[in-house]
Amino acid sequence: MSYIVNARTRQQLPHHFQFFENFKDNEERLTISRAVKELTIPHLIVHGSNDTSVPISDSGKLFEWSPYPDLLLVESADHVYGVSHPWNEIELPEEFTYVLDRTITFLKKDVDHLKNATK
Repeated sequence: MSYIVNARTRQQLPHHFQFFENFKDNEERLTISRAVKELTIPHLIVHGSNDTSVPISDSGKLFEWSPYPDLLLVESADHVYGVSHPWNEIELPEEFTYVLDRTITFLKKDVDHLKNATK
């Protein structure tokens, strides 16, 4: 078995050969661009402007491929929006609270839209 280093946490993550075999067996189905293009529901793409794990251009690609995208760029947020595990604080970080609030708003908007469409 081989291991991959998580660039953010420096953890050694096991990379079983079965993972590769499963991907090769399902490569077409697991291609992100194809899957996103086939989405039939609105979805929220969230990205921190200071994310060092995933380039912000990846969010742009998702947005371009998506038929029903909504993009939320969180200024000064990192990959985990200021949260770490385990979380031992009473308050959540400002960036994470912002993401939660905007996500709830997005979900409520979609539910309201569905309710109105079925009337």
